Amino acid sequence: MGQYIKNKPHKYGVKLYKLCTVTGFTYNVRVYCGKEDSIGSRDHSHNVVLKLMSGLLNSGRTLYADNFYSGLPLVMELLHRQILYCGILRKNRRGLPGEIVIKNLKKNEIFGQENQHGIKIIQWQGERPVLMLSSKPEHSVTLCNTGKKARLSKNGEPGKDILKPKVVLDYNNAKKGVDYSDQMSAYYSSLRKGLKWYFAVIDETAADNEAEVEDHCKDSDDARFTYNVRVYCGKEDSIGSRDHSHNVVLKLMSGLLNSGRTLYADNFYSGLPLVMELLHRQILYCGILRKNRRGLPGEIVIKNLKKNEIFGQENQHGIKIIQWQGERPVLMLSSKPEHSVTLCNTGKKARLSKNGEPGKDILKPKVVLDYNNAKKGVDYSDQMSAYYSSLRKGLKWYFAVIDETAADNEAEVEDHCKDSDDASK
Repeated sequence: MGQYIKNKPHKYGVKLYKLCTVTGFTYNVRVYCGKEDSIGSRDHSHNVVLKLMSGLLNSGRTLYADNFYSGLPLVMELLHRQILYCGILRKNRRGLPGEIVIKNLKKNEIFGQENQHGIKIIQWQGERPVLMLSSKPEHSVTLCNTGKKARLSKNGEPGKDILKPKVVLDYNNAKKGVDYSDQMSAYYSSLRKGLKWYFAVIDETAADNEAEVEDHCKDSDDARFTYNVRVYCGKEDSIGSRDHSHNVVLKLMSGLLNSGRTLYADNFYSGLPLVMELLHRQILYCGILRKNRRGLPGEIVIKNLKKNEIFGQENQHGIKIIQWQGERPVLMLSSKPEHSVTLCNTGKKARLSKNGEPGKDILKPKVVLDYNNAKKGVDYSDQMSAYYSSLRKGLKWYFAVIDETAADNEAEVEDHCKDSDDASK
């Protein structure tokens, strides 16, 4: 039956309840067919959870769920059936302690209560108030270091360590399974125009590579070939000091490390830890840099230049941060030896002045010229792949349900075979 949900991006459609693994594999799915009668003290969401979990009860697993499902009676019954629980909790649920409901915390304060069965309600004030319900023994009212730091302050001082409760970190890590499943299945829908995601990736790579092969025959000194491509499937966990963009670069470059090549990338990827690791793996780097990246010298962050002024710093490893004021401020990060704080003649001249005098020579740093020349490869690849699209139409809603489960599972199985060390990709 059709359903209207006002707080969803697509407000009308078929409502599904899904049980997924952390890696995005859909284990069970139920179609909403109207609110069911309550059984005893169980409400509708309570019954949905027990039906979805019917094949996994008494298995010692942990269930993560959002605030639609969370409630003390559900967690108590799951605990008796050897299933642990962790989820967000609404303040208006029945049976909550009054102190939890009315308590107001300051930023980064945490408070919690635990009953005789080991079920904990934990309240934490981050950017917004968060109320969690958990029966996992390791969840407590202590804050853990996430390994990340806040942004630099306006005066250039490094940000403080970001702390969060373990219950929040575990929930954020687990909930991506449903998001990934929804994302994969959304690429193919028979309710409207859709796109089967693995066809899109194959078509995109094949289309721009075919165009590139033809161009490469005509212009052999300019290879703009798509070497590797990855589908974004939700933010990955940080590994040590590596953030998400750092991990993406290493996976894309996995077959080219220790080859002596140069990687050009935009400011989404650029960071000192990445360049340092690439340098150790015999890969040079050149890219635009954001001012709020961790570990930048304070002098670089606060320095203001006049037009055509250039300034830079180099560390003991030969990694350079170069700031140049052109039409707008530009901050570059490079480990290439030939990049310096000198301006090169581009061979072009500025426009004639109003009184007819010839324009001056246009000067730019070599690091900017090299970056501009290299970045066109991705733009050209996108242009070639845009010429082909595998959109198609469909009608039947029950095909959508079958396709949704099949598409994301097929995507998960195929990716798991290719990348066994990261099943969520």
